[in-house]
Amino acid sequence: MNTFIKKSSVFLVLLFSGCGHQPEKASISSPLSMDSTTELILSSSQFSSGEWPSREWWEIFTDEQLSHLIHTAIQNNPALKKVEAKLQFAEQEAKKVRASLFPHVGADYGENWQYFSKNGFVRDFYPIPSGVTLPSSVNQIDLTLNFFYEFDFWGKNRKMYRAALGLAKAELAERIQAELTISTLVAFAYFELQTHKEQLRLYQDSLSSWERTYTLINEQNTAGVAGTISVLDASRETFLARQNVSEAQKNCQIDEYVLKALLGESPDASLEIIAVPLNFSGQISLPKHLGADLLARRADLMAMIWRAEAASEEIGVAKTDFYPNINLTALAGVESLQFPSIFSWSSRTGALQPAIHLPIFTAGKLKANLSSKIAKFNEAVQSYNEGLLEATKEVSTELSTLYSLYERLEMQSKVVDTRSLKQQLSHMRFTSGIDNYERFLISHQELLKEELSKVALENYRRLSIVRLIKSLGGGYHCMETPSIIEEK
Repeated sequence: MNTFIKKSSVFLVLLFSGCGHQPEKASISSPLSMDSTTELILSSSQFSSGEWPSREWWEIFTDEQLSHLIHTAIQNNPALKKVEAKLQFAEQEAKKVRASLFPHVGADYGENWQYFSKNGFVRDFYPIPSGVTLPSSVNQIDLTLNFFYEFDFWGKNRKMYRAALGLAKAELAERIQAELTISTLVAFAYFELQTHKEQLRLYQDSLSSWERTYTLINEQNTAGVAGTISVLDASRETFLARQNVSEAQKNCQIDEYVLKALLGESPDASLEIIAVPLNFSGQISLPKHLGADLLARRADLMAMIWRAEAASEEIGVAKTDFYPNINLTALAGVESLQFPSIFSWSSRTGALQPAIHLPIFTAGKLKANLSSKIAKFNEAVQSYNEGLLEATKEVSTELSTLYSLYERLEMQSKVVDTRSLKQQLSHMRFTSGIDNYERFLISHQELLKEELSKVALENYRRLSIVRLIKSLGGGYHCMETPSIIEEK
């Protein structure tokens, strides 16, 4: 008996315990401070205290070709069109969920014509009194107005709508993030193409120099002035220079294929890119309070936080499943066997069907559903927390990279200037007959090598600027704050 009582008590506790013990909800990370990093970076002359990047951030490079390419990619890129379709789907799904907040009214019209067999149930089963004639057929006409409404006492439908709306807002943020991704990819490919074009020009210059060197040394060898080893060395350098030219041509071709794909064009489409100077002489504007405002400026972070907001609303929806559900169904209409009397008062018909649903025992289904929603919310929150850390790391990394590249580029410019001066002196010594032509060509090769290093650094700097702009949100600004942020 005692065992039976204990088991019954446990059953009753499980039956009426409601939500019971649930996993704890994860907390959202606070904004991360970057004031010290910003203060250090602003001490560099390449940065200036100012505003966040604009939506058309690429205008800072003052390159009409780049602007045209990015605008074309935004209009034609199929990946962006796919994200746009996902956004439209999410918006319409939110509208579908919103419909549950309102009463549903519908109208039904139906006719049922039926011919009765003489040997059938209606005309043959019961004896027919004399003088009474049954009709051989009947046409029943129904015209009904239906009404349905679910009383949202616990806010379930409102929470479902807010969850769907949060997902739509997340898709909108991801649409903007996808646009930023495509525009930065276009900038990357464009700058790589310009770099490889400049490298191709320098490699062609180097090849021309080594071909002249090889011809000169070969003539000297014929005259008995230079040895065979010098001829072989010059030949090897000439072959290497040709390889460099071929490699640069291949890289330019690949860059063009990448650009065409981003523009939504075929590999055989015409794409004319004019070589432009590689140096970037402008200052980079940097807001003072990076960490505090980074969330509202990053579309990917806002997408994460909106998904966490939607998951939070789904927790509320799961909690309402423990409460009674009250529905009201009603219908009113007219019914008649003849059209002339269909709208008469005597043809009226109606029904009222209130219903209450109360969950009593679901074998743990409701509790499991609530726990899964909390777990989904925790996953979304931790994804946001991880994304916030990654975002601050990206900003800090690119700031440090640019800070270092600026100094390296200045030093490399001085090296190039020094090599250029040395080449001029070597040329003067050659024209004066002090040095031979071979020494002048070697000096020229040294200058080309340093110029190639400078080109690479210029490219790294421009790519780092683009990555910094992307890490700062690329001009995105969200004015609306999710409620879970306000609650925190």
